[in-house]
Amino acid sequence: MYTTCVGCGCGILSAGLRGPRKQKCDRCKAADQKKRRLANPKKHSLRHKHKCQHCGVEFHSARKLQKHCSPKCRQLASRSRLTIQCANQLCGKWFEVTPSQYAKGSRCCSDKCKYEHRRLPSRLCQNPECGETISRERRGHKHTSLGKDYEKYCCTECYHDHRWGKNRPRKSWPKPHLRSSSRQALQTSLRRKCKLLGVPYDAQCVRHVVCERDNWVCQECGIVCLQQWTFDKQTRKIDQRSAEHDHIIPLTCDGSPGNVFPNSQCLCHACNHSKRDKARGQLRLDLEGSVKRWEKEAHARSLRHSKSCEAIQGAAQSTTQSHNRHPMAL
Repeated sequence: MYTTCVGCGCGILSAGLRGPRKQKCDRCKAADQKKRRLANPKKHSLRHKHKCQHCGVEFHSARKLQKHCSPKCRQLASRSRLTIQCANQLCGKWFEVTPSQYAKGSRCCSDKCKYEHRRLPSRLCQNPECGETISRERRGHKHTSLGKDYEKYCCTECYHDHRWGKNRPRKSWPKPHLRSSSRQALQTSLRRKCKLLGVPYDAQCVRHVVCERDNWVCQECGIVCLQQWTFDKQTRKIDQRSAEHDHIIPLTCDGSPGNVFPNSQCLCHACNHSKRDKARGQLRLDLEGSVKRWEKEAHARSLRHSKSCEAIQGAAQSTTQSHNRHPMAL
């Protein structure tokens, strides 16, 4: 529906619009407003100078009693605010907060002061060989590699020295040194496992000795194994031909001979992965005297008769007896 403009006589589309119909078009309406400003210039000029009561900026306005420079400042000034002092002792600045922010626990003027306020005061490094004072400036961020211990040590090196010792394996060490340290770590874990299971353990029965005895040949598929563990660059997985030390009768099986030469064989990674904890293979003759060495060794006797082994074996026997008495409990 169209109506006619009073000023220029053009048509004005008024269909679908709410409110009274338009009497003038936009062009005529703007011309009338311009004439009105020119007729009374004092009324429409920004002749009054004010200072914003919220932000303190000087501005000009046509209104004589205007207090704020913008609607945003007027909205912020209408809120009730509290003036408090920053909780950070190094800052001590006074600032304003809203009651809702104060109720949520806002006590610092900035995020920097909030972070400094949460940190504990200066303390000594827990590494006894260091003993250096940890100042506020040297303290790291909470989300570091040290986890919850970031407040106890001055640096990462002191944390690792205190936890694993100064003689721990490092990346800067030469490859033979790292290889020997990793071999000793594996041997230590195998000895502990044999001790907990209560089976014999021969300290001389290690991976490289067993593989050299078998000429680095897999005893199941007959493939020549790789002497060093290698990773495939494309798949980022262990090479299937890597040589591994396998126990013919697993250490966890009942009546296992233990970690001795007659119960050891060389397998590739693929065969050892498929074998898992199954008893598969032919036991060797004890030409190396591994069992005799275990029976005569004083350290082995101390392991066999240790309290931990007796406690574990007693607990295992009690569980088997309870299962035999109540077979339906399973």
